[in-house]
Amino acid sequence: MSKIIGCIDGSPLAGSVCDYSAWLAHRLGLPVTLLHVLERSLYPTSHDTSGAIGLGSREHLLEELASLDEQRARLARSHGEDLLAAGLERLKQKGVATPPGTLQRHDYLADTLRELEPEMGVLVIGKRGEQSGARGIGSHLETVVRMLHKPILVCASDFIEPKRFLVAYDGSEATHQGLLRVAKSMLLSGLKGEILHVGESTPTRTAQLEAAADLLRSCGSDVVTQIVSGHPEDLIPDRVHASQADLLVMGAYSHSAARRFLLGSQTSHMLRHTSITTLILRA
Repeated sequence: MSKIIGCIDGSPLAGSVCDYSAWLAHRLGLPVTLLHVLERSLYPTSHDTSGAIGLGSREHLLEELASLDEQRARLARSHGEDLLAAGLERLKQKGVATPPGTLQRHDYLADTLRELEPEMGVLVIGKRGEQSGARGIGSHLETVVRMLHKPILVCASDFIEPKRFLVAYDGSEATHQGLLRVAKSMLLSGLKGEILHVGESTPTRTAQLEAAADLLRSCGSDVVTQIVSGHPEDLIPDRVHASQADLLVMGAYSHSAARRFLLGSQTSHMLRHTSITTLILRA
C-alpha cells in the first residue's frame, strides 16, 4: 500500500512536515511514515587506519577522533528518536486515523528515498534542512526532486491549510500526468484554484489549459485559467502573491527550452522565491 513519507530532522520546518503529512493523510486516506536519516557523510561509522604507515603518536589521536564520532552518532540517533516520537504525537493530535509509523536510517538521504520510492505515494520534505540555515533551500532538495518520480510536497513555512492553489502549467507530460493523478486522488477537491500558463496564447494552448481545468473540476475544484506573456521567474511568484494562493503546483525539470523555467537552477529559483508550500508533480 502506498504511504505518505514525511522527512523530519532538527530544522524548524519539521513540525510543518508533520502537519502537512497529516493534511495529506486526511485528504488521501493514506498512512504516514515519519523518516529520520542520519547522513552518513556527517556521521561516519568508523575510521579505517589499516593502510596508514608510521602513525606513531598520532594513532591515539585518530582513536580519540573515532570515539568522538561514535559519540556524536549516538547522540544524533537519540535526538532523532526524540524527533520521531514528538512527530508521532503531533500526528495523533491532528487526528490521523491510521496509526503512523517511524523509520530511522543511518545512510544518505537520496539513497534511502530511492529505496523507499516503490512504497511511496507522496514525499513530504522541508524546503530547508537542519544544516541549511534560515534562508534558501536545502542542499539535498534539488537532488531529491530530480531523482524521484513521485509527487513531492515541499514545505516552506508553518502549516496553513490550503484553500486556494495555483498551478504553473507548462504543457509538459509531467504536469499533465501529475494533474491527472491529483484529480483522481481528490486532493484538491473543494478548493479554489487557477491554472496559469506563461507564454504565447494560442488555440492549442488554450484548449490544453481548459482540458487541465476540466480534470480538476471533475474532482470538485473551482478552477479558472489564465495565459500571460512574460518571464515565468517573475510572473509566477507575483501571481502567487496576487491570487493569495497557499499552495503552488508545478511540474519538475522539463528539458525543453520553451519550458526552461522548470530546468535546473530555474526550479531552484522558483522554490527560493515563493514562500508557500509547493506540490511538485512528476510524470
